[in-house]
Amino acid sequence: MRSDTAKQVLFAGLLALTLYVMYLIFKPLLPGIAWAIVLVVAFWPVYSRLVRWLKGWEWTVSVLLSGVVAAFIVVPAAIATAKLAGALMGTYEWLNTEIAAAGTNGITLEKLPWLKDAVDWLGQYVDVAAIDFRQIALSLLGSLGSTLAANTKGFVVNAVGTVVTLVSCS
Repeated sequence: MRSDTAKQVLFAGLLALTLYVMYLIFKPLLPGIAWAIVLVVAFWPVYSRLVRWLKGWEWTVSVLLSGVVAAFIVVPAAIATAKLAGALMGTYEWLNTEIAAAGTNGITLEKLPWLKDAVDWLGQYVDVAAIDFRQIALSLLGSLGSTLAANTKGFVVNAVGTVVTLVSCS
């Protein structure tokens, strides 16, 4: 009786360990799997109609619909990300030149009343005079733009690779 209990405990422990290792393996893939589920649910009615219209050619409909999804979702998302990275870098450069040209008188809180209210509220808790908001904004905008620009290349390459793989498989 005792060995049966030990076997069951050992089995449960190994099962739990196996499930945990499987979770660690699939953890990086979970966002992609979630998006795949969303796209399948969203495009299922279109898929069903196309299968009926093409009289049961499921494989052809799958390839066609995958190409449409790639063309109308992945490619525009890659282009939008690239444009956003460029815009952030342009904004950073513009803001940097404006601050350099205007010195300390360029951007004032009187021009942005909502920001003045936020700074006044923050001033109750923190010494606002000691904080250089312009430098923080420049640093944040620069790092955000450069991070996005660095990751845009990989995103665009992966999107193009997905479309090429899809076309080459069909």
